[in-house]
Amino acid sequence: MLEDFQQKAQAIVSHFQDEMRQIRTGRAQASLIEGVMVEVTAYGGARMKLNELASISTPDATLLVVQPFDPGILRDVEKALHGANLGFSPVVDQNHIRLAVPPLTTERRQQFTKVVAQKAEEARVAIRNLRSQVKEDIEDQKESGGVSEDDIKRQVEQLQKEVEKVNERIETLKQEKDKDLLTV
Repeated sequence: MLEDFQQKAQAIVSHFQDEMRQIRTGRAQASLIEGVMVEVTAYGGARMKLNELASISTPDATLLVVQPFDPGILRDVEKALHGANLGFSPVVDQNHIRLAVPPLTTERRQQFTKVVAQKAEEARVAIRNLRSQVKEDIEDQKESGGVSEDDIKRQVEQLQKEVEKVNERIETLKQEKDKDLLTV
């Protein structure tokens, strides 16, 4: 049961990390746009993630360059980037798109720290819900027999230690992101 908790908790932490990568820190990062969904008319209107259709590079801290693998979908990629409302203005340049990443204002940085705090709380709530579920499963062993009260108590204590480790990891990730956001 604890192994099951650890796997599910790791999935929650991974999801939280993915959400943190998508929050701008004022530097150009491919993770800011790689999840943008592009409707590709040349492929029958299929919707695909940008990172499946193009290479994304960051030549410097304020610029993203998107180069579609198929030059025929350049306009579809441009349209998707416009529609994503990321605060970037895509500029088509022959066979690639350039996106200038504007610096964040102090106000915008503070808004992002609130978003980070909200996402961290959501991750902690998911961990608490998972803990409740696993704890219930552990305590149900009492009714089925074959497990002593001491073993159940030990398993619950071990579960709590695991929960504390995961919460510390979430808090560390949150603090790192806050530090990135507030560093000008």
